[in-house]
Amino acid sequence: MSTVQHPEELPTGVKGAGGGRVLSLKLGFIFLLLISANVASLSLYQFFRPGSLALAAQAIDQQGKLRHLAEAIAHEAVHPSVSKDFVEENIVRYEQGLRSLEEQPVDWHLGLIMEPDSEIGKSLAALREQWEQYRSAAETLTGLEVENARRMQAEAYVDTHTASLVRAADRAVKARVAGAERYGSFLDIVFYSLTTGQFLLLLLVFLYMRRGVTRPILAMAQMIRRFAAGDHAARVAFSSNDEIGYLAISLNRTVEELARLLDEQAQMTAMFESSHEAITITDTTPRIIRVNPAFTRITGYAPEDVVGQNPRVLQSGRYPLAFYRHMWRQIEDAGHWQGEIWNRRRSGEVYPQWLSISAVRGRMGLVTHYVGIFSDISEFKRTEAMLRNHANELQRTNAELEEFAYAASHDLKAPLRAVANLAYCLEEDAGDSLDAENRDRLQLLRSRVMQMDGLINGLLGYARLGRETESVEAVALAPLLARIRGSLDVPPGFRIEIHEPLPSFTALPVHLEQIFRNLLVNALQHHDRDAARIDIRARSDRKWWYVDIMDDGPGIPVSARESVFKIFNTLATGSEASSGIGLALVRKLVRRYGGEVELLENIPRGSVFRIRWPVAG
Repeated sequence: MSTVQHPEELPTGVKGAGGGRVLSLKLGFIFLLLISANVASLSLYQFFRPGSLALAAQAIDQQGKLRHLAEAIAHEAVHPSVSKDFVEENIVRYEQGLRSLEEQPVDWHLGLIMEPDSEIGKSLAALREQWEQYRSAAETLTGLEVENARRMQAEAYVDTHTASLVRAADRAVKARVAGAERYGSFLDIVFYSLTTGQFLLLLLVFLYMRRGVTRPILAMAQMIRRFAAGDHAARVAFSSNDEIGYLAISLNRTVEELARLLDEQAQMTAMFESSHEAITITDTTPRIIRVNPAFTRITGYAPEDVVGQNPRVLQSGRYPLAFYRHMWRQIEDAGHWQGEIWNRRRSGEVYPQWLSISAVRGRMGLVTHYVGIFSDISEFKRTEAMLRNHANELQRTNAELEEFAYAASHDLKAPLRAVANLAYCLEEDAGDSLDAENRDRLQLLRSRVMQMDGLINGLLGYARLGRETESVEAVALAPLLARIRGSLDVPPGFRIEIHEPLPSFTALPVHLEQIFRNLLVNALQHHDRDAARIDIRARSDRKWWYVDIMDDGPGIPVSARESVFKIFNTLATGSEASSGIGLALVRKLVRRYGGEVELLENIPRGSVFRIRWPVAG
């Protein structure tokens, strides 16, 4: 069973950001930020840092040019042989170089705009002032004669201030180089600061992952080790609203499901090992892959004797190949087969089994295994044969008894009829000469003969009970009881009340008539008053019907309420004594149909015979 938790089963915080990708989004954003910052800082550094170096190189190059031009102007101006145009050309070139230093920043991105109050601005202003004086002196030299006093003064000035001009240019260039170096240092600081920040951020990410990822995963691994060691109650206590929390929830549910499956497997294994029935498990080849101890006990084969073998090693050889083909066809079609089959033990003994084979299907509906369960029914077959023999013997005995009963009844009834006829003839022949005492004796004799005849008839009916061949049917009690009431010789002053509704009982009609006729006759015979009432009522509790035959006679003592149902037992004596078979016959008939009859006290006087009859399903 799958235990993967669906997004709708997750905590609210985990459902956000695409159904449980909170942590991955956080880490992805952090790593993207780190990569972007690293690329940006490296790009800026590579873009700006060469500018500072170019600034220094440009300044040094400009310094060399200005130094060269200043010296060239000084040298050429003091020599009359040098062309004036050549000197003026160098002056123009110096002016252009100086102006380029004054008017053009080294690079816009360096932020070194020439402000007058800056160090570079001051040095350039001083250089400009020196240059203006120097240029004026140089231009004066080019227009004067050699012997001119002003020329001599100008030569002295140029010669004296050439070094000053060079130093001023050097100071301006040094200021430029110092600015470039400061800017380069600033870029280095910024780059190293960004790198340090990135390292610290990476450290924070590492600590975060250690706390939010590594520790929970280690806790999950520890839980899995505990579970594998047998602690099936082990669970992950960690929870969070991200993928790790989602993983912890899913892992806990997976472990719970696995623990349940392991418990079920342990129960099934215990049942497999302790079953009194032999169990075999085969693959689809089929080859036996597992048997239980009952298999060894019944067949005599140890597991190592049959594992890997085809189940046909157990066959007795009694059945044709078509039998087994039919068996496997039914297993393939219905997935199950069961029946009696004879197989062979390891000892060679052939014995009967009750075998059940079921196909086990996997998730795709394909058969993966077969499970066979069988029991040794040898004892059952022996008992069955013994019972069959006993039943046949009992049937023969009953037939002989029935024949004997008919013969005995015929042999007994013939003398009874002769005695009755003789008593009648004696009474007729004697006529009025027969005194009252002898007449009473003859009547008593005829009464005893009638009782004996009733006893014989009752014994015959009791003996035949259970050997009827008719079919049962639903019999309505109301018309049956009315018919019985009409056939009875009810004394004057006696009433039999039938209270409807009454049910229908499923039985042989003759049996129901015997039951209720005997109960009504019993109530009439043993009543002690001239006026009497017998009531018949019925009720149901959905499982049983209760039919009560209630009289208002003398009742039956509690001590005798069970003995009245025994054969030949009667409470009456003398001429009123019955055969003692009627109530015994009633109980036997009622019990034959799954019911019961009992005797209760009727308040305030009399008895209640209650029949409990099963409701027809």
